[in-house]
Amino acid sequence: MIARDQLELTTVKENAENFRTQEDGFDQMMRRKIGAYKRKVDVKNHILKELTNN
Repeated sequence: MIARDQLELTTVKENAENFRTQEDGFDQMMRRKIGAYKRKVDVKNHILKELTNN
Protein backbone atom coordinates (compact mmCIF):
# COMPACT_ATOMS: atom_id res chain seq x y z
CA MET A 1 0.00 0.00 0.00
CA ILE A 2 2.85 2.38 0.71
CA ALA A 3 4.34 1.83 -2.73
CA ARG A 4 0.97 2.57 -4.33
CA ASP A 5 0.58 5.76 -2.28
CA GLN A 6 4.10 6.84 -3.22
CA LEU A 7 3.29 6.26 -6.89
CA GLU A 8 0.11 8.32 -6.53
CA LEU A 9 2.11 11.12 -4.89
CA THR A 10 4.59 11.10 -7.77
CA THR A 11 1.74 11.19 -10.29
CA VAL A 12 0.03 14.10 -8.53
CA LYS A 13 3.32 16.05 -8.46
CA GLU A 14 3.93 15.41 -12.17
CA ASN A 15 0.38 16.39 -13.06
CA ALA A 16 0.67 19.59 -11.04
CA GLU A 17 3.87 20.51 -12.88
CA ASN A 18 2.36 19.79 -16.29
CA PHE A 19 -1.00 21.45 -15.72
CA ARG A 20 -1.04 25.18 -15.17
CA THR A 21 -4.07 27.40 -15.10
CA GLN A 22 -4.91 30.99 -14.30
CA GLU A 23 -7.78 29.88 -12.07
CA ASP A 24 -7.61 31.44 -8.62
CA GLY A 25 -6.75 28.96 -5.91
CA PHE A 26 -5.63 26.14 -8.19
CA ASP A 27 -2.00 26.23 -7.04
CA GLN A 28 -3.09 26.33 -3.42
CA MET A 29 -5.44 23.38 -3.96
CA MET A 30 -2.63 21.36 -5.59
CA ARG A 31 -0.23 22.19 -2.76
CA ARG A 32 -2.82 20.98 -0.23
CA LYS A 33 -3.39 17.81 -2.23
CA ILE A 34 0.34 17.08 -2.50
CA GLY A 35 0.74 17.81 1.21
CA ALA A 36 -2.05 15.39 2.05
CA TYR A 37 -0.42 12.64 -0.01
CA LYS A 38 2.94 13.32 1.64
CA ARG A 39 1.39 13.08 5.10
CA LYS A 40 -0.37 9.85 4.14
CA VAL A 41 2.89 8.26 3.00
CA ASP A 42 4.79 9.59 6.02
CA VAL A 43 2.22 8.25 8.48
CA LYS A 44 2.21 4.82 6.88
CA ASN A 45 6.01 4.71 6.88
CA HIS A 46 6.05 5.73 10.54
CA ILE A 47 3.51 3.04 11.47
CA LEU A 48 5.45 0.42 9.53
CA LYS A 49 8.68 1.45 11.29
CA GLU A 50 7.00 1.22 14.69
CA LEU A 51 5.56 -2.20 13.93
CA THR A 52 8.85 -3.60 12.67
CA ASN A 53 10.73 -2.35 15.75
CA ASN A 54 8.55 -4.35 18.12
